[in-house]
Amino acid sequence: MELSLSLLRALPAALLLFTLVGCAKSTRISTKAAGHAITAVISGEHSIESHDDQGVITSPYGTVTIEPARIKLDGASWTPILAGSAVEVRISRGRVSLTAGNVTVKRSQS
Repeated sequence: MELSLSLLRALPAALLLFTLVGCAKSTRISTKAAGHAITAVISGEHSIESHDDQGVITSPYGTVTIEPARIKLDGASWTPILAGSAVEVRISRGRVSLTAGNVTVKRSQS
């Protein structure tokens, strides 16, 4: 009985923590675009366009554009990458990161 009371007392704190942290649903995607194998983990709603010359991943948290030899986060300037390198994208609330070979580009918002 004592264990049950302890668990019952801990439940409100656990619910509060769960509410504050949230349980944002992330989607893992693998695709090919602009000559790159692309893997992405994206929180929330998103859209993906995969073409021979360009790939674009868009969500409320940011947009990633991938071309054969360059990448761009949102409206920032282009960053050169090696053609054909594997690309990993992570988009979540307040954070967007992209890694292509030895190049990593990140953006954080508070």
